[in-house]
Amino acid sequence: MLDTVRQQVNIKAFTVEGKAIVRELAREAATTKQDLADIINVVIEELVRQRFELPGFQRCSGPRVRLVARLIPVTFGCSMRV
Repeated sequence: MLDTVRQQVNIKAFTVEGKAIVRELAREAATTKQDLADIINVVIEELVRQRFELPGFQRCSGPRVRLVARLIPVTFGCSMRV
């Protein structure tokens, strides 16, 4: 059923490819953005542009995302507001 809906609206399922895009864009955005919300917005914009279905809110705001947000400043030497 979901595949039919995706075909009708020309949307790709959020799969391994989508996850890879999210990881890469989040890393890139973290070099210029300090707020987690700004990083998430960059990622959402690109997923929409590439016609991916958006992951659920819990996936975007869960503990893993908060952990990554805390690790990014350490990795890139910048401050970030979560």
